[in-house]
Amino acid sequence: MYTANPRSRPLRALLAGALALSALALPAARLASADAVEFKNGSRLEGRIISESDDEVKFTTADAGTMTLRKRDLKLIERADKDAVKADFARQAAAAAALQPPKADAHARLAEWAALHGLRDEAEAEWEKTIAVQPDHAAAHAALGHEKVGGKWLPADEAKRAQGLVKRDGKWIPKADAEKLDRGLVLVDGKWMTPDEAKTAKGLVKVGDRWVTAAEAAEAEKKAKADAERKKKEEEAARNARHDAKEDEALLKELAAGFKITPGEFYRLATDVEDAKFATDLVTSMDRFFPTYNDTFGVKASPKKLLPILVFKAKPAYEAWCRAKGSPPGGYGTYLNGHPQKPAVLYFDTDLRATLYTARHEGGHQFMHQFVRDDGGAWFHEGFGTYFEPDVEWRKYPHVMDPVRAALRGGKAFLPLADLISKSSSLMAGNQEMVYGEGATIHWYLLTGAGGKYKTAYQEFLRKGSIDSVPALEKALGVKLPDLEKEWKEFVLAK
Repeated sequence: MYTANPRSRPLRALLAGALALSALALPAARLASADAVEFKNGSRLEGRIISESDDEVKFTTADAGTMTLRKRDLKLIERADKDAVKADFARQAAAAAALQPPKADAHARLAEWAALHGLRDEAEAEWEKTIAVQPDHAAAHAALGHEKVGGKWLPADEAKRAQGLVKRDGKWIPKADAEKLDRGLVLVDGKWMTPDEAKTAKGLVKVGDRWVTAAEAAEAEKKAKADAERKKKEEEAARNARHDAKEDEALLKELAAGFKITPGEFYRLATDVEDAKFATDLVTSMDRFFPTYNDTFGVKASPKKLLPILVFKAKPAYEAWCRAKGSPPGGYGTYLNGHPQKPAVLYFDTDLRATLYTARHEGGHQFMHQFVRDDGGAWFHEGFGTYFEPDVEWRKYPHVMDPVRAALRGGKAFLPLADLISKSSSLMAGNQEMVYGEGATIHWYLLTGAGGKYKTAYQEFLRKGSIDSVPALEKALGVKLPDLEKEWKEFVLAK
């Protein structure tokens, strides 16, 4: 018989060999019911416990024979007979509890014994009893995970908080570090920085919304340049395909001397306004506005030829040209659907901004007739022409909003929605302002108001519905006209 020291190299080899041999030699049933000991260094033996004292365990295996193990080297003693272990604990616990006065060391020794024999809950209870008897028992506090802060023992979490630490992701860190984490900062090589700075520090480069390596960024930049060049060529080719020089020549022959053509992506402007910047800016603005027409009606129109816009420097010349073409001139502009090139025609009104109001209005007629539909009453066509005019938020467009709001508040000029939709063309005489304004605001409400609930159905109605029919509109939107009129009024009158 000998005393085993698991820290000695010969014993470690012996134990390892014993484990391997016993695993091969012992039947499964015998292994399953064997006692076992686990050393603090991680080694483990299975066999049978012969006896156990306060400091030692006599242990035998089929291959290594009998040995004496020091408890101070053991982490765990597992007896096959669990009931016997619990009975032994109960006996010792009763003895410790019977001591008068209570003895802290008795409970501490029992706690150590319970922990060594795998009785964790019982061990914790005995450590608590130890502290109850001796509040400053260091070993008991340590076993329970307590820490001493400022001369006072505290549970682990309370101790960390008392030290000014904060728990983040299972770890206790200084409060200052936690505040940095809360601000979204990250720690890289001992330095706090933003996530973007951290990625930059790692040599990454941001491309769009992705972080990539420098090589990937260079490749992405190369591809982006190639894509931009390709797109530019495609747009130029499409513009060239739409720009018909013969139509330019034909249009210029109908106009007085001094008119010049300025082509854009979707439009070409013919004007006798001498300011070249005005011409370029107007065409550029209309090109940028073209997608708005598409989005409004839910279509994807793309003209095969550039859409013509005529801007006369002087109003009298504009009026005379329209009359010569057999079309009465509008107050600010008109759309000549009967002309071979179907131009939007207007005159220069004070400055670029004011002129663009009319250009967007007449351009709306031009778009609707060519890409949406050419039927429908004035509430539909003139309402949308007016809807496209402003370059400010609609609620802040006094030219239309002021008279419409006055009418909705009970003014004599108000046109009931049913009349506006079904009779707008016949009501134009004497009611033009209301037909234009109320038409624009009902379009505005159905396309942008009510949380967008009408938009898709209304766009479908605009493209395919019976445009001047109240029942058709009610069916398309799933709402009765009196209810719709009430909603529309509240929307327009809201501040």
